Amino acid sequence: MGFPGAIRAIQRKPYGNATGPIHLGSVRCTGLEESLDSCQHAGIGVHNCSHGQDIGIDCKSARLVDGLSSSEGRVEVYNGNAWGTICLDDWDLLDASVICRQFGFEQAVQAAEFTVPVDGQEILMTDLECVGNETTVFECQHTEPEDVRCRHQNVAGVKCANVRLVDSSKGNEGRLEVFLDGEWGVVCSNSWGLNESEVACRQLGFPTAIKVTQGKFSGNGSSPIHLYSVKCRGVERDLESCQREVGKNDDCTYKTVDVVCAKRVHLVNAISSNEGRVEVFLNGSWRMVCGDGWDIQDATVICRELGFGEALSTIATIDRGVKREVLAAFNLRCAGDEKAVIDCRYDATSDCSLEEVAEVRCASECVLHRDSSNVVMLISDEQAAYLPGDSVEYACPDGYHLSGSSERLCRSDFTWSGVPAVCHEDFLY
Repeated sequence: MGFPGAIRAIQRKPYGNATGPIHLGSVRCTGLEESLDSCQHAGIGVHNCSHGQDIGIDCKSARLVDGLSSSEGRVEVYNGNAWGTICLDDWDLLDASVICRQFGFEQAVQAAEFTVPVDGQEILMTDLECVGNETTVFECQHTEPEDVRCRHQNVAGVKCANVRLVDSSKGNEGRLEVFLDGEWGVVCSNSWGLNESEVACRQLGFPTAIKVTQGKFSGNGSSPIHLYSVKCRGVERDLESCQREVGKNDDCTYKTVDVVCAKRVHLVNAISSNEGRVEVFLNGSWRMVCGDGWDIQDATVICRELGFGEALSTIATIDRGVKREVLAAFNLRCAGDEKAVIDCRYDATSDCSLEEVAEVRCASECVLHRDSSNVVMLISDEQAAYLPGDSVEYACPDGYHLSGSSERLCRSDFTWSGVPAVCHEDFLY
């Protein structure tokens, strides 16, 4: 087929139901043969198989080279004749995540840059632009080799996430799983603490860990245990650098590790919690978002990741007297429907002053807590969300009297004014 090798063999109809005759069964190869005809097999058409046992293969069309682990390195692709590199122009996390999924990982945590290899490999792809749902990088829009013009001296690299958080609707928390020997498995909770969580969160591309728990996202308990007795100092670059035991441990009861990581987005110079200048934790450091091209779609993704509703404005009420150095910045390009900022396209920029940094004011809400007795009556219209400035009025039915405030206002810090309203039954003496 022209590929240099295979990444993995896949069983159980991965590419749909096949039809027609089955030609080979009981195939045995050493791996050195030039074709399947040279391998040992039962004979053409001789088998004891059904189409439910059809196999698939994932041919090796990309590889990671010169990384510190098997989940990172310089990206090299195969064009049918030779290995080559990808130009760094427009290289971002969406492109890098497609590469990572080719190797069985779920996403990239860093779109890195590497020096050109000493053997002077040819750059085979440039102007790469992936949507993010492609199965291979070759499905992404890119410039053909004969038209390659690369503006950068370095080439594309990637750091893939070989850990993940699952069974939670929030991207920054969940049950911790690690990728080992081609499958995902859990981490035994013995000896696990905040230091270990710090390392795992950084490995996932988050700035730090907030909390570690057990069993909150336990799932069905069917995943294999990959790591146990993990001990980190908290400064390691990944869990592989920590003291640990690998594999199944019969002494480990099925208590999984749950981790809550700090969010990748925060607002600075803020007067209130729902507005401020935008900073994003990207490729291992906090970076400001430049205002060039900044619009309500970009702002909405930021607000969504922070746990607010939609964005109300791209201008915030902030303390403009606070000076903050712009150490690094990038331009963000979101469609508006992304779940997180890392799903958006971006490009680095060095031409961004503090006055040009992106701002946002997010829509938040006051939560309405009703009287637990359900006797209290809401006079004003009840709605799903209350924004600052909205008010509610209360009353009680006949035979009851009200304590607390009959009218409450949703304040700018998303708390209610006044005292909670409660209805008490009248007693006749």
